[in-house]
Amino acid sequence: MALFVDEAAAASGANPLRSEHAWRSLFADPSQWWDYRESKRNPNYPDFRHKLSREPLWLDNPWKPSWVDSRLTSLLSRGLHPHFNSLLRHGKLHQALHLLSSVDSCTCQSMYISLFKACNRSRSLEFARLTFSHISKRRLPLVGLFGDSLTVMLAKCGAVDEASEVFSSLPCRTVFSWTAMINAYMSLGKNKEALGMYSSMLEDGIEPNAFTYVTVLKACGNLLDIEQGKQFHRDAQEKGFDSNIFVASSLVSMYGKCGDFLQAESLFREMQHADDVAWSGMMSAYIESGQGEKALLIYRQMSEEGVNLYSIPLVFAIQACCILTEEAKWNATQYKPTKAISSIIGRALHADGRRKAVASDGFVGSTLINFYNKIKSTSEATAVFSGLIDRDVVAWTAILAAYVEDDQVEEALQLYVQMQEESVSPNRVTFLFAFQACGTLADREDAVMLNGCPIKVVSLDIGRALHFDAKNKGFTTDDVVGSSLVSMYGKCGAVSEAETAFNEICNPDIIAWTAMLSAYLQEGSERKALTFYKQMQEEQIIFTDIALANVLQACRGSGSLEVVQELHFTMISALDDGGPLFANTLVHAYAACSSLVDALAAFEAFSRADVVTWTNCITAYSLEGNCSWCSEFFHEMQLSSLKPDGVTFLSLLSAFRHGGLIDEAVEVFQSMHRVFCVSPNLKHYAVMIDLMARAGNLNGVEMFLQGMPEQADSHILNGLIGSCCTHGNVEFGKLAFGNAVNLRPMGVTAYILMSNLYASVET
Repeated sequence: MALFVDEAAAASGANPLRSEHAWRSLFADPSQWWDYRESKRNPNYPDFRHKLSREPLWLDNPWKPSWVDSRLTSLLSRGLHPHFNSLLRHGKLHQALHLLSSVDSCTCQSMYISLFKACNRSRSLEFARLTFSHISKRRLPLVGLFGDSLTVMLAKCGAVDEASEVFSSLPCRTVFSWTAMINAYMSLGKNKEALGMYSSMLEDGIEPNAFTYVTVLKACGNLLDIEQGKQFHRDAQEKGFDSNIFVASSLVSMYGKCGDFLQAESLFREMQHADDVAWSGMMSAYIESGQGEKALLIYRQMSEEGVNLYSIPLVFAIQACCILTEEAKWNATQYKPTKAISSIIGRALHADGRRKAVASDGFVGSTLINFYNKIKSTSEATAVFSGLIDRDVVAWTAILAAYVEDDQVEEALQLYVQMQEESVSPNRVTFLFAFQACGTLADREDAVMLNGCPIKVVSLDIGRALHFDAKNKGFTTDDVVGSSLVSMYGKCGAVSEAETAFNEICNPDIIAWTAMLSAYLQEGSERKALTFYKQMQEEQIIFTDIALANVLQACRGSGSLEVVQELHFTMISALDDGGPLFANTLVHAYAACSSLVDALAAFEAFSRADVVTWTNCITAYSLEGNCSWCSEFFHEMQLSSLKPDGVTFLSLLSAFRHGGLIDEAVEVFQSMHRVFCVSPNLKHYAVMIDLMARAGNLNGVEMFLQGMPEQADSHILNGLIGSCCTHGNVEFGKLAFGNAVNLRPMGVTAYILMSNLYASVET
């Protein structure tokens, strides 16, 4: 104790200049001092002591300079730096942000800037918004590097509204904050707005840098605006940026996207020191324009010239294989060989990635998952996903998409849950596929009548939970996510919730409007759908083929011939036949509205009639009972070198059933498999059995029953009982009744029909 008192007394009597020097030494380099403020138990023990000289310092020393107290909190923040940086290195951003809450805001701006950079790397929209909320509550001054860095972080993570708010409040905007905002709009697909921001930057007196040109050139490529791109090219040349490797690569990519491959290749050849970035730029140009084969040739040339084939060229090469597979889908003769070749190349690239130890990289892995999804190999996609070291949101979304597109929607939804359990926050694309999975699940689920409406209860509960998650993360106002949400609710039968979701979308596009139209149709509310169509017209929405087909479907259900004619006239006025989907639905709609003359006119005006168009015409005349015209269309269809499918035969057989033409129906039925290699299904047999039963030809009924590929369902059996009632055949009716009751013991229809049969015989 005496030692502490004497030491304190010596310090108290020390020269004020020496005390000033000691305190400045402490603040200049706190790592050279021990800090005992939290641990000391004796008030006479010093608060700080130099590690080498052992010089002590007390906070209650009268010689302590007046400025010390105001700067003490900075010592706390400096002491936290190692722990804080460790949290950032390990991706524990939420803990790092919580730690900053305990530090004086005026002395920890450098720590916030480090946090912003870590958030940039994570690209977490949710955390970016959380950080912005934290900073807003603390009312930190948005000036200098701090304000610039915050704008960049919000923009890079996709929080464009928040970034715009911060950007607007900056007293002095730099090229970094301007470029971040331009890039944010470009990344969201708002390329025109991005170019508008560039013009505003120039008006603000800010000169662009190399990365500004990289961003605006990407925007020009996305817009296919080669003239504006050429202007930026000239500006970059004047400022000497065209020799920058990133600008030069962006120029190559821009010209490639715009289709000027001569210029793109010329610029590439002119690069004096074309490195892996430049080569990748050339590959990117081919990828963006859908030229997968040329992209693979570039990759091979890179390998031959000894260019570093790191992860990005490998990713482009795998994407090229995806392009080749997609192209093959549209060419039936080339599909199998092209798919086989692209599969071999893709797997070879995967093996190459394993040898270079980059296959487990998240970027490469996500692209491989997408490739295996394209070639319909979900098992290999799963194997890639399982081998990833760091499974980020892109990788999770890629594997979820693979399961959704492979129709394994239950597994996809389980992956969504597992993703949350592993603390990976879903993005907008994740929700897009999750809602799609839920919608597919609803398609498979049997509806339950609730308040007079058919509801898919299980799917709806899952969909609501997904909606809650998406809303909490701020995605439901997004037009793409919102459209998927509307579609999901429509498939679940929850039209009122679909309407709510639609109204929450900030700027609904045609996809959202079409999803809402489809929801009304799935509910059977054709009148609501037509009212909604009028609203679309008032909003001057540009209709797609799918939207028009939905409107025509509503007309078909409601018999609104005037609207059908209005849509038909609109397409004729635009000198457009609307494509196969519109034409097929138009013919069907006219037929449903009992306007066969218009249906025939629409069919004859369409120059690209396919199997569906011909089948719709047969259906139209079938509904009117005109069997001769149905037969005529069937023969004309064959003369057009089109092969009828199962639906075509079903329409034709239905026409013969209505006309009671047994011989013609039998002839067509027998020709299905023998001539056209189309195997009859349960529906075809049901039509033939009903035709025989109506004619009282019970031998024919028995023959078709025995020839069925599967057991007759209750619909067929109940129809037989009804026919037996007409012809008074009790014995055959008893046989059909026994089978119907075995299938559905609780079904009342069979009992009612059998009762009617007995009553008809007695009378």
